[in-house]
Amino acid sequence: MPRPIQHIFALIIVIVAVVAFSTNNIKQAQITAKPRPVNPAEIGIEHNEPLSVSIEASEMKGKGLFEIEQNSAEEILLSLPGDWIRKEVRNAAIKDVTFETASLGFKRWHMPEGASILFELPKFPSSLIIHNPSKVTVKVSTTRINLESGSVENEVVLVQEGPVKLW
Repeated sequence: MPRPIQHIFALIIVIVAVVAFSTNNIKQAQITAKPRPVNPAEIGIEHNEPLSVSIEASEMKGKGLFEIEQNSAEEILLSLPGDWIRKEVRNAAIKDVTFETASLGFKRWHMPEGASILFELPKFPSSLIIHNPSKVTVKVSTTRINLESGSVENEVVLVQEGPVKLW
């Protein structure tokens, strides 16, 4: 007949094995889990008349390109993160696309009527929120492209009152 000490010894061995196995699985889960870095971005558009803008954002390896085009007959103002780098201007002279340094890490860009501006993004935003402080509606057509997976997302939103999360 087994003695109580043998039962205690067997129980200790089982507990040690379970703890060792659980710890190993937890370490493996921590190593394999790579969450996407959180890098939210916010932009603002100031205008006086109803406005339509097209945004195309493409991402690869955490970096990206952001192109915005507007079709109004007025100059608009764009508040964008300060680390976004202007790369190309279309339908306007590059000398007419100027910026002023705003507060809180933003640049306030002057975008001529009908212009399109391409920006390089050192870090692609995990989310993008658009603000429309004007009293007039802006229609935003977005195309978001992930060049690694090949996925393309299209969406159209109206921004009237309060911020809107585009992605």
